[in-house]
Amino acid sequence: MDKLVLRERGDKEGARVVEAMHNGVGKGWYKPIFENQLGAHKLCFIHYAELPPGSSCGLHRHSPGCEELWYVVEGKGLVKTDTEEYEMKPHDVHLVKDGGFHGIKNIGDRELKWLCINLIRKDE
Repeated sequence: MDKLVLRERGDKEGARVVEAMHNGVGKGWYKPIFENQLGAHKLCFIHYAELPPGSSCGLHRHSPGCEELWYVVEGKGLVKTDTEEYEMKPHDVHLVKDGGFHGIKNIGDRELKWLCINLIRKDE
């Protein structure tokens, strides 16, 4: 799998309902995004990022052993990789594999806000 884009995370298909989630109050639900797919990696960092309309994060390469996830919180962006480009909107997830290229441009009329989750191999 070279790319993973998950859309409409608010739907409950495949969700797990939990009573008092993590010792909370009431009933909640969660839907796994990644489970046992990133076992060869460890968390390096999580960044929150914003870009004003028209601004971009340039195309850049991830070194071998490094993968990165982007989760769009708000706004609309155009992701470019070394092989394709596609739009992202809130609740979409983008994955770049190690050695891959990616960048994003805000193509909306308000701030583009996303989480950047960087993973590195456990042995590095």
